[in-house]
Amino acid sequence: MGDKVKKALKIAAIIFIGVKLFATEAFLAKQSFFKLAGAKAVAAKAFAYTLALGVLSKGINATGANFGSKVSSRAPTEPRQIIYGQTRVGGTITHISTTGTDNHLLHLVFVLAGHEVNSLEAVILNDETLTTSSSTVSGSTVFTATNTKFTNTENPNDFGSGRLVRFTFQDGSQTAVDGFMDAQLAAITSTDKYIDMAYVYMQCVFDAEKFGGGMPNVSFIVKGKKVYDPRLNSGSGGTAWSDNPALIIRDYLTDTNYGLKAKSGEINDANVAGGITAAANKCDETVTLADGSSTEKRYTANGFTNFAANGAGVINGVLQSMAGSMSYVNGQFQVHSGAHPTPSLTITDNDLLQPLEVSTKSTTGDLYNTVKSVFVDGSNNYIAADAPIYQDSTFLTEDTPNGTNSDKPNYVKTMEKQLPFTVTHTMAQRLQRISLKKQRLATTVGTVVDLKFLRLQPHDTVMITNERLGYTSKIFEVLSAEMLIQDSEDVPTLAVGLVLQETASTVYDFATSDYQTPVASGSTLTVGDYALSPPTNLSVATDTTTVDVITNTSVTVTWSNASSPYIIGTEVLFKRNSDSVYSTMFANQGSTKQQITGLEVGVQYNFKARHLSAGSFSDFTSQENHTVVGTATAKADLTNSTVDYSSDGTGTMPANKGGTGITNFANSTHLNSNTTPANIGLSGGLVVPTVFRADNAPTALAAGDLWVDTNDGNKLYRSTGTGTGNWVEVSLTTSGIGLGNVQNKSSATILGETHTGNVTGTIGGVANSTITTGSSRAASVIDSNNRFTGDLTGNVRSNGTTKSMTEIIDAHDRATAGLDSSGNVQRAVPAAQINAALVTILSADSTIAQWISSDGSFYSPTSSTIDLTVTADNGTSKQSCTIRWTFVNVSNSTADYISACAEQADSSNAFTLGSITNLSGNDVKVATCVVTHTASSETITLSALISLTNVSGGGK
Repeated sequence: MGDKVKKALKIAAIIFIGVKLFATEAFLAKQSFFKLAGAKAVAAKAFAYTLALGVLSKGINATGANFGSKVSSRAPTEPRQIIYGQTRVGGTITHISTTGTDNHLLHLVFVLAGHEVNSLEAVILNDETLTTSSSTVSGSTVFTATNTKFTNTENPNDFGSGRLVRFTFQDGSQTAVDGFMDAQLAAITSTDKYIDMAYVYMQCVFDAEKFGGGMPNVSFIVKGKKVYDPRLNSGSGGTAWSDNPALIIRDYLTDTNYGLKAKSGEINDANVAGGITAAANKCDETVTLADGSSTEKRYTANGFTNFAANGAGVINGVLQSMAGSMSYVNGQFQVHSGAHPTPSLTITDNDLLQPLEVSTKSTTGDLYNTVKSVFVDGSNNYIAADAPIYQDSTFLTEDTPNGTNSDKPNYVKTMEKQLPFTVTHTMAQRLQRISLKKQRLATTVGTVVDLKFLRLQPHDTVMITNERLGYTSKIFEVLSAEMLIQDSEDVPTLAVGLVLQETASTVYDFATSDYQTPVASGSTLTVGDYALSPPTNLSVATDTTTVDVITNTSVTVTWSNASSPYIIGTEVLFKRNSDSVYSTMFANQGSTKQQITGLEVGVQYNFKARHLSAGSFSDFTSQENHTVVGTATAKADLTNSTVDYSSDGTGTMPANKGGTGITNFANSTHLNSNTTPANIGLSGGLVVPTVFRADNAPTALAAGDLWVDTNDGNKLYRSTGTGTGNWVEVSLTTSGIGLGNVQNKSSATILGETHTGNVTGTIGGVANSTITTGSSRAASVIDSNNRFTGDLTGNVRSNGTTKSMTEIIDAHDRATAGLDSSGNVQRAVPAAQINAALVTILSADSTIAQWISSDGSFYSPTSSTIDLTVTADNGTSKQSCTIRWTFVNVSNSTADYISACAEQADSSNAFTLGSITNLSGNDVKVATCVVTHTASSETITLSALISLTNVSGGGK
């Protein structure tokens, strides 16, 4: 990955090409851009720079999750996360299971990061931050949630005191399994150590009231990876947690697990321009906020990415958090934070080897006058938010023809930025304003100057004084600096080609009065609270009737509903005071009363109620006791013997028993005192089934009784006889409701099935004929290997610059005009000029002579000397010498030693040997020497090492 980024930077021509890169003639011959000159050269460089920005700006998906929901989920192929600074993350669920009675205990393992983290700052469960107490169990620190929201003293499976959630945390430095997790889960063994992974093991007790029967949403606030800081320990360096963007980039560049694997020699830790220390110091500067007293660091980076992320995307995301840039110069990465470097060089007319090529400001359509950025608000649970929009009135006036105020709304052009590692709106405001100001300084200059400007590198600044352009010490930023070969009276000479962009120190100016108050994002949107409040104001009253009753009457239960969108109804329970089993009635959503019939007059009943949701229920109200009132009519008053029917059939019922509503009974047919229930079709009597609501099967009193199983989703059963073993589940079937021919298939199954036939109409708003035509046209210019076989026409446009294919081909022809068919430069370059620009590289076939000493019955050494060859190569010639290390083998002893180091061969007498370890004691087993190339003063250190084996049985 590191090589890819370096290649991208080199292709982009934003790299200062060091002298070492020109060490061979073959390299010079391959660089076709060395022959570009004039406007074409500037255009090519500008195109390359645009390409670089394109390469480094891609990969926002590497950091885009910072703007997402950040909740834990199961994802078997999810890459491990990398956390920098402090941020909120969702974990990857790597284990989930249930245990206990009725599987009441849920076990979850969340992997937070694929590396050691500094600390776990908070756990957020269903949008509530957990408060905890701690204890030690099985050698692990167990944190138990004490929030009221996750406490239910009526839950029989709680962890004590009604607690429903507890967890342990491992920061990634662990070398053994979590003891508590190992003890709680049979599936976890001592080998499940989760090495190099920070993780949380959590237990949740099932509670429909607190969790709603669903999976809890869990996220974490974590202080992430510890990073190397070269400033620690008085400059000797050390590792600690930090949210400094420069240090984070250094960590990502050097990390060998997921980073770019840069070598230590490729990192510039110095406190100079481009050095990590200088960039880190700038980031740690404090800036004063709008109130004039509060401060914050100038730049911080707080966010996360993952092991599979594009490296350039990760670096780009962090660089944006410090308005920074990065280049690769002389074999080292150079990191610059957002600041204005002071120029030390000035280009005057006397330094120019060719006239300046100037590209003036772009058209108004390519410039922005307004900027809006999206950041991650650390003060609002790390949720993505918009920074206040900033509009520069001066820029808008410049972009509006004639500066007419009424026309200005038509010329607003907004730049949109994403800041995935920025967590304060104040920092986002500073960063977005830097971007807006910087892009307005669009003048670029291409120039060819003498070699004294070869010291410039990307992000340096240089001044230009030019009378014709009216420039007096005008400041420009270096976009690229490269060595060129140009003709001067048919004599090739070396020069430096620079591409510069206008800049100013005011780009980074930001006053405390410049801060804007952000628009309030509103309260945090929660995932929902499944807990329901019970009804209130429960009361019971006997219904008023206009007639006397026999022995039974009705009552009406009333209540006030709790406020919740999840309530779907109310359950009312009642029983005689002397009974133990409640009967149940249900009221629909929104109802505030329920009539209950068939209650006995003069008997006391107990009433209570609770609300129901789709998967949960509230607590019950307190019990309300009520004695049914009313006047009961004696049975003797209703017998037929009290009614006198005359023989003429005109007798009536007594007035107090129904008035004169029954008349004209014939003596032979009217009902008399001998009338029985069988005469009126009630030989068995009127039977009302008993309704039971219980967790276990109750004892049925008669066939037809009903049982609501509260332990199994309120399933309904009907008894076929008395006792506890005659319950039959009442269920609905598709055939029973007239849907026997409807197949039970999910939408996912239907979508996954194959359906034949032609598609007509439109697909996504596009006509089928249009899609077919487009497919045929594409197929005509794409071969079987998916390669484009047609001719390119039209223009190529990038970053506002448009070039035709003719111009691109012409640029290629001009670039290769000075090369032969083999790609070799056809004009000789004076050796003196090349040698002045080249350096000598010193190398050895091996820098260590290792002598493995073993003798006796196993082995007798055949040689006691090792020769190392050192070569000096300056690109045009090579010189070499041989350095000999001599060893002494002491038989049957571990006293072998290095005895001598000498120059064995040096035909040109070009090298000297020095700084040899003192070998006089005949006991040295590790030694070094320094070989110096006399002409270039380059040095290389060689080492010698004795390794002893077989030190027993007559040998060593």
